[in-house]
Amino acid sequence: VYSSILSAIAEGKDKLGDIYDHTGFSRAKISVYLKNLMELELTEKVFSVEVRGHDMQRKGIYKISNPFLRFYFEFIYPNMSFMMQKSPEAFYDEFLSDKLDIFAADAFSDICGEYMRYLAQEGKLGFEVDESGVFDGKEGYIDYLGIDENRMYGAAAFCCYEMNYMPYEYYERALRTIASTKMRVNDIYLFSRNGFDEKINLEAKMHDNIRLLTLSDWLDKDL
Repeated sequence: VYSSILSAIAEGKDKLGDIYDHTGFSRAKISVYLKNLMELELTEKVFSVEVRGHDMQRKGIYKISNPFLRFYFEFIYPNMSFMMQKSPEAFYDEFLSDKLDIFAADAFSDICGEYMRYLAQEGKLGFEVDESGVFDGKEGYIDYLGIDENRMYGAAAFCCYEMNYMPYEYYERALRTIASTKMRVNDIYLFSRNGFDEKINLEAKMHDNIRLLTLSDWLDKDL
């Protein structure tokens, strides 16, 4: 039962109803097992920061919080029979090589969130952050959203790891997601593995509230 539930979450079935549809177990049974997994800190339920546009955000979702376990149930468990038939190199080429960047994107998002929380603690966001976390909305996902106590003002961060350079379309989607929160989010932080589309670089030069950061920016500077 545990394996079936973890496998479902690894496949993106991140709501109770999705897990129910995927496994066929009763909702009550799934809830008990999920509670046990969360007590062991193997899974977690992630809730979106509450914003003014409540109708545009999704309810809490389940995630595998242990990275090793997430790796196992995403790549090894569903392909176990192939693992016994193929060489390690062939298995890697077929099932892992082109998916590792997407897998690592979650860790990159966590690092971005830590960096934003550091800025907030140091008072470098320009306002007092009352609540922060991710925003999971119907129009998109914000990797970090810090808001003031009146839920009027905020700072948003978007992270892109699965591509070497953040494309302009990613930035446009970020703006639509921000608009759906119905908040005044003036400070936008964009995190990319290596760089940004030229149009994004131009936007950042024209607007001083857009901050662009890459991995090398973190590696070269002390926090």
